[in-house]
Amino acid sequence: MRSIANGNDCTNVTSFSFKVSTDYGVSWTSLTGGRVLGCSLDYSHDSGRWTAELDIANHQYFRDNNLSLDPGHTSSYNTGSVPLLGAYHNVQIDIAKDGTGATMFEGYVGPSDIEGVEDVEMDDVLRCSCVDGMQPWADHWIDKELEGWTLGDVTLSTGTNCLNTILGHYGHAKNIIVEDNPNYYLYHYEMGDTNILDAVSNPVNSIGFVLMWKWNSTNSEFRPTVVDPMRDDTNADADLAGNFRIIRTRYTEANIRTKIRWVYKDRTTGKQASVQCADASAKALYGIPDGNGNRLHKYMRIVEKDLSVIDTRAEAMDACEKALHDVSKPCPGVEIHIPWLCLNIEGGDLIQFTSHSETVKVGVTGIRHRIEPGGPGSTTISGTLDARIGNRRFWLLKGRTDWIGQQDQADRELRGATANAPNKLDAEGLWKEAEDGSTVPILHVRWAGIRDWRTKGYRVKYRQCRLDDSGTADSGTADSLTDSSKSWVPHEFIGDYVQLGGTRGGEDATREIIANTATQLIFEAVSTSVAGSEPYKILKPTTDWQTKNVDQYSFAQLEGLPAGGYVVAQVAVVPKSIDK
Repeated sequence: MRSIANGNDCTNVTSFSFKVSTDYGVSWTSLTGGRVLGCSLDYSHDSGRWTAELDIANHQYFRDNNLSLDPGHTSSYNTGSVPLLGAYHNVQIDIAKDGTGATMFEGYVGPSDIEGVEDVEMDDVLRCSCVDGMQPWADHWIDKELEGWTLGDVTLSTGTNCLNTILGHYGHAKNIIVEDNPNYYLYHYEMGDTNILDAVSNPVNSIGFVLMWKWNSTNSEFRPTVVDPMRDDTNADADLAGNFRIIRTRYTEANIRTKIRWVYKDRTTGKQASVQCADASAKALYGIPDGNGNRLHKYMRIVEKDLSVIDTRAEAMDACEKALHDVSKPCPGVEIHIPWLCLNIEGGDLIQFTSHSETVKVGVTGIRHRIEPGGPGSTTISGTLDARIGNRRFWLLKGRTDWIGQQDQADRELRGATANAPNKLDAEGLWKEAEDGSTVPILHVRWAGIRDWRTKGYRVKYRQCRLDDSGTADSGTADSLTDSSKSWVPHEFIGDYVQLGGTRGGEDATREIIANTATQLIFEAVSTSVAGSEPYKILKPTTDWQTKNVDQYSFAQLEGLPAGGYVVAQVAVVPKSIDK
């Protein structure tokens, strides 16, 4: 959180300065003295960036005195046919409250429209848009064929900042500061057919950090800064009291997700792999009603491209959990209108607002300062209730919830409807007589399947497992169980299986574990919720998948398995157009 004297006090703006430089900050042209009629400063945590919008007086008096700022006019400001308000000229905005001034914006004019409005009363106004110092990166496109570059075996940390290596390679100043140390290793990172801003932002956003345009007190200037959103920190950075207008918003629930599957290519095996995480509390609040009084998950699938910075299970799980934290709650969930300027608030802060009727905590994702020189101004804060979050838009843009539907449509267009899937899978351990007369174990797997012209056969996948832990559930839901007697290591059972006991059987008895805490297992949902006192076992795979193909019948006998072991089996239909 920034520290400006009187920054959050309910006092008037005592001075406002807007100045422009045409020589990279060596000399400045001040446009105050009544020329700036109003100014808005806006921050978005989704991009980490600030913008400024100014209304500047340009009426007849200024035009008559060779002081026009309209880019189409010749004046002492627009020398050599180059407008003062254009050409990436540097800008700076300073604001003072009770005589204490501070720089609130540094950046460039445009590139954007400079809009002139002529009024019938001759009170003409120019509307000028300014962008922060990361805009040149957004405008620099990397042509993969001409400028594509690969960076490998590097680290993003306070000691070794590979982002500055990227900036230097493409001719930009190495000015990124790593405020919070991610200590993140990049095995292989390819850049091409993107812009510089995305090239330096993607590694930061992929690990749940934020690259933001932020005031740096050491350098006394704004700098692009790598920041940890500190999602688990629930301590408020400031407590503001007063008469606020608190507006709760609900329309943003459409973008909530309660379950995420993260698909990536493993760096070691070279194979595609995935992890999953789900939020049962978010599902209970924002899940999809199923018509039976229950809720279903709102699902999102994130697919990493080859050579992504996310290429290990640990990295994928960490990113998956951070993404779920950010998208499992309404954002903005609340908006606070403050009838004076609060200059100390930054993106990612957690601010407590105490009004005459209630107290709320807001994780800041949006800031708008409205300044009218001579008045108190105003600040509007939007964000999430009771939680800090990171770059939510980044996760939503990476989500591919429509891929499965598109694939199904493509299959139907290519070869007709998909064959009916098998169901009611069950397995039973039996003994049979071997050729030498000895008795050996077999696993008899059976299922129900409707055979039609689309079905060519079935494919049975199975793998051996060992018993890793067991216990009795204290309570449970359709996709979780809690055993308060346990003290598991979080995430240690991801990819393992839970076998539920009681009276259930068949396909409703075994599920893959997608997450775990110290006392809770979260798994793919079963049709009947886990009951208190229901026994369970945790099975850890010990072999790779093996496959057996079945042509006609809806059963298979699996041989060569050791006695007394555990086996997990899956059955898939083989359509007519697929060769086995």
